[in-house]
Amino acid sequence: MPLPSLDPPWAPGKPVIRDIGKTTALLAWTRPEHDGGAKIEGYIIEFQKTGSEEWIRIAEDVPQTEHQLKGLKEKQEYSFRVKAVNKAGESEPSEPSDPVVCKERLCKSNMGAVGGWARHLYLKIPWHLVYFYITNHFFLYSLLHFLASLFIPLKMLLLISHPL
Repeated sequence: MPLPSLDPPWAPGKPVIRDIGKTTALLAWTRPEHDGGAKIEGYIIEFQKTGSEEWIRIAEDVPQTEHQLKGLKEKQEYSFRVKAVNKAGESEPSEPSDPVVCKERLCKSNMGAVGGWARHLYLKIPWHLVYFYITNHFFLYSLLHFLASLFIPLKMLLLISHPL
């Protein structure tokens, strides 16, 4: 019985920049549509500075489809691409990301002159806490709505039975 042939995986999906900082970028991408017949062992990330033709490897053996890149240069514009790796070798590179400039993220505060400029605040909240928060608020809303529906007819009965 012939052994199944192993091929390098297909290219991963186009990377997207989820967050950017002065010297960091959070990159995410999708798994290849075909693994080449072997488990994906990891990913390779490469960058290209705008104006250059050279792709430089910045990370290897990345186990997930998201990675925080460090050591980038402030005010430099970059594009990123990703390769998948299995036992048969490296995939073709993904389509390059849209170009992004490394800079501190600032936003205009709604506080006007008092607040001035403020950094974005990013919080990672576990989904189970978000679910608990939403379901509890829904439960409380339902309970209050139910109690209010009881209170209004009760108030009407009191007014009818005991006129002023």
